[in-house]
Amino acid sequence: LSHDGAWSQKAVSAAQHAQTLNDELPEVHFALGNVYGATGKSAEAIVELKRALALAPNSDEGFRHLGDVYLASGDTAEALQAYQQAIDANQYYWLNFNKLGSVYFQIGQNQKAMDAFRRVTELAPDSELGFENLGLVNFQAGKWNDAIIQFQKALKLEPSENLYMNMGVTYFFLGHRTDAVAMFQKAVDLNPNDQVAVGNLADGYRWLPDKAKAAQEYQQAIALALKNLRVNPQDATTLGCLAVDYAKNGDTKKGLEFIRRARGIDTKDNELMYKEAVVDAVAGQHAEALSALRLALQSGYSLQQAK
Repeated sequence: LSHDGAWSQKAVSAAQHAQTLNDELPEVHFALGNVYGATGKSAEAIVELKRALALAPNSDEGFRHLGDVYLASGDTAEALQAYQQAIDANQYYWLNFNKLGSVYFQIGQNQKAMDAFRRVTELAPDSELGFENLGLVNFQAGKWNDAIIQFQKALKLEPSENLYMNMGVTYFFLGHRTDAVAMFQKAVDLNPNDQVAVGNLADGYRWLPDKAKAAQEYQQAIALALKNLRVNPQDATTLGCLAVDYAKNGDTKKGLEFIRRARGIDTKDNELMYKEAVVDAVAGQHAEALSALRLALQSGYSLQQAK
């Protein structure tokens, strides 16, 4: 879906019109559910997707979309169940395992995530995603060199902005900061409108340090995030990134405001817990930062990354 609000509304209207023509077609309810989910209307999306799955109970795609909506709304337990149902419906499609592994990774259950991602590489050895995600699990465990090996396997199959970003962060933890900035720049070159890629590049310049370039990139990342939030103001991930970018660029008041909003939407994401610790620390709220860090570690955030 386009990130233009007008086009999103047209998509909703088209799907609703299809419903008036035939309310018994699962495709109609899948379409409505997907449009509602993309525009942040999680409750409406869940109703429509469940209706669609009642009409088409063997649709692994339907269960994946349902899992996506639950995940976006912060309900990881229901998301895990939906993704497992997708696997039960089709245990030979790699994407079902990739979705399941991604949630386990998000909540810090690394061994379950590793098992799911290994299955991805077995079912789809020509896809970079399984290897990239194995690299991410190794990264979270602080196994930087093992992570680089998996990322390099993935890059040989299909270079992407995410891979370049992941390589950049790993190089940073290995102490290769110039190489890190080069990887972040490649990510931005592939997608200059990705707020995360631009924010990482800003971080890279901040580490060098190059304050002027860092400020320029942070301002661009903030503008991109605000644009995304006009479509889905309940996007906790975007709110968290926006909070960190504001704080690191010197506006700690807005940083604190946006991280509180993000955490209010999704209380279980340990990445957001860690971002809260970062924003609190930059704002000089040390007691709050330690509290958020403690919660992140207790929720499965990597101790090695925190160090």
